[in-house]
Amino acid sequence: MAVPSAAVLRLFRGSPSALNLETRLSFDASHPPPSALRSASFTHPPISFDRASFTGPSFSPEEFLGDRRHIALDELKKELQQSLRDLKTELVELINLDYADFIDLSTKLVGVDEMISGLGGPLEKIEGSVQAVRDALNDGISQLEEELENRAELREKKVYLQLFVNIHESLEKLDGLLKMSNEGHPRDGDGNEEALAEGKLIERVANEYTQLRYLISRASKTPFVQKIDKRVAHIKDTLTQSLSRSLKLSYERVMSPNSTAVAENDLSQILRTYVSVDRADEAEQIFSESVMAPFLDKVVNRQNLVLETRTGATPKTDIASARNPLENMYDAILAFVAKDCAKVVAVTTKAFHGTKANLHVDSIWVAVATAIMKKIPFIFNPGIPEVFHKNYSCTIHFVSEMESLCKTSDVLGRFRAHSITSDFLKRWQLPVYFQIRFREIATDFEDATTATDDLNANVNVSEGLIMTPSSALMICINLCWDPSVYLPGLAHRFWKLTLQLVARYVIWVKETLQLDISANPVEAPDVATSPTPGGRVSTSTAFPAEQQSLKTYMYFYNDLRNIISQVANTFNDVIRTRIPGGSRTEQVLQDSLRESLSPLQDMLPLLTQRVCQVLVQRCFEPLYDNVQAITRQYRATNKEPPSKASYFIPTIFTPMLAFFEENGNLANSVATSEWTANVVDNVTSKYAATLAKLVSDNKWFEDYNRRMKKSSRLRPTTAAGENAMSDGDKIRLQLYLDVEQYITEIQGLGVNPATLESGRELRQITDPFAELLKK
Repeated sequence: MAVPSAAVLRLFRGSPSALNLETRLSFDASHPPPSALRSASFTHPPISFDRASFTGPSFSPEEFLGDRRHIALDELKKELQQSLRDLKTELVELINLDYADFIDLSTKLVGVDEMISGLGGPLEKIEGSVQAVRDALNDGISQLEEELENRAELREKKVYLQLFVNIHESLEKLDGLLKMSNEGHPRDGDGNEEALAEGKLIERVANEYTQLRYLISRASKTPFVQKIDKRVAHIKDTLTQSLSRSLKLSYERVMSPNSTAVAENDLSQILRTYVSVDRADEAEQIFSESVMAPFLDKVVNRQNLVLETRTGATPKTDIASARNPLENMYDAILAFVAKDCAKVVAVTTKAFHGTKANLHVDSIWVAVATAIMKKIPFIFNPGIPEVFHKNYSCTIHFVSEMESLCKTSDVLGRFRAHSITSDFLKRWQLPVYFQIRFREIATDFEDATTATDDLNANVNVSEGLIMTPSSALMICINLCWDPSVYLPGLAHRFWKLTLQLVARYVIWVKETLQLDISANPVEAPDVATSPTPGGRVSTSTAFPAEQQSLKTYMYFYNDLRNIISQVANTFNDVIRTRIPGGSRTEQVLQDSLRESLSPLQDMLPLLTQRVCQVLVQRCFEPLYDNVQAITRQYRATNKEPPSKASYFIPTIFTPMLAFFEENGNLANSVATSEWTANVVDNVTSKYAATLAKLVSDNKWFEDYNRRMKKSSRLRPTTAAGENAMSDGDKIRLQLYLDVEQYITEIQGLGVNPATLESGRELRQITDPFAELLKK
């Protein structure tokens, strides 16, 4: 196709497309023909990329360059520029390809405006015809809708008219059944009450009245219904009165001793009538008013409760042992409910099946609880705790018996969840009662701990306990859980009080023992570090003070041991059975009690140490003096060598044995054995130290004499003197014999010397002297 001439381009210079085309192409004689361009576009070598990669949706310049890292940038630039030139060449060829059709388009559109103007007239006529048909259809639809609305109104009026007719017929039927006049007043006639007493007639009247109420509910806002409101109300009152009279008579017949199955059927039919008219609560209310109220007026009153409420008028023991008149009242109520009301409850349970009504809960229990709270409110007074405890205990038993009369678990759940039950139980001021008991118990125990500082004056042997505060503690703990004091609703409070009593006892023990230990420190003599100038250990400790301290320690040891045992036994035998809860709760309580008693348990080793220190001191002081006297006995006295143990060896542990004989009842056999082993070990250890020092001193003295003899060149001894035993050997032989006898003595006390480190040390000191027996 030939390149357009300049004249043709001038024809289209006014259009933007022509201008753009002229700008891009600038055709002149110097341009080569398209065939030349097309042949030139394929003369360059192939490039390293595909042109379609630039038009993809995921094209990325970074990826494009990254994939061609092996090509130099100058070479890649040349290839891209060459591709751009090829694209421009192809664009020019594409434009020249369709250029002739573009020029012909302008010539083909000549006369189109005239053709369009010719079509406008017929189209306007068609539009007018369509609009006329549309208007005709709209008029028809409007007329049809109006007719349909009129028809719907007629139907609604017809429905209301039929409804009014039904209401009128129902009223007339009720008037006929109730023998009333058209104005709604009772008609004169005989046998009206007898007819109403018939269950079938009453049920028919109730069903008709239910239907009337349904019809009225559909037209409640119409003038016709508003006009007959008084008439309907009169019928309702008459029906209610008739049902009420019939229900009362049925209750009486069923509860009478001569009750028959016919009476129960009549009652069941009347109750079904109440259920059908959704008035089951009214049937329960009628029972409360006609049956329960007269009975409760006779039984629940002040005159039937002869209770002494004045403080001090009756001894506490008499109050606790006398039978509570409240129990008689509760027994009468339970007998009435369980026997007289049993048939009525059984009938109502069947009749009220499927409803929320329950005669036992909503009528009987509500009436009883309300009467008790209103007529005898003084039983809730906690002023006299003994009376309050009896009233509460028998009341809770009464409530439990009332719960046992519930036939199913659902009824029992409603009984417990009823608001009257919670109100009735809240009237019992349990926190106030506990505060009174707390003050009584805490005051008694505090008085026992602060009565006197003299423990001897405070001694009162009771249940293995010696000191008065110890006995008071167990009395107070047992009182907390005594059936005449404890209440299940206060279990957590009495448990806390028990732990508080134990804690207060621990404080008293610590304070008392600390004062005694501070005033009477007991330290056994230390022969290795504190001898007197004369070689004797001071024994200036006053025996009466020591005796008093020892007695104090024994009192506390006995009481603490028995307190720990008795409190644990009380928990296992009494407390655990009274506190509600499972094994997990029981374990928590045991842990808390064990933690409270742990300070007392920790004091037993301290008391053991103090007792053993006193006993060691009593046993060792005479032993020390006697051992020191052995040297004086054989030194320069020319006495015969010893042949037996010293006289004091069998009496070393006499003070300990005398103490155990006197106070054996204050410590068990296990403690006595442990104390004996402890005292023997300590005495043996000190005995060994004393012998070691004595042997050392004796050797030093002999060495000293030997040096003195050599220096003074004394005359030599005779042959007889050479064969005689020296004073030192006599002393060592006496020590050996004493230790052998001592070992025999401690074995007689049940202590094995081989198990004692001190016994082995004692043996090591004297065993080398055994060869002296051969001389």
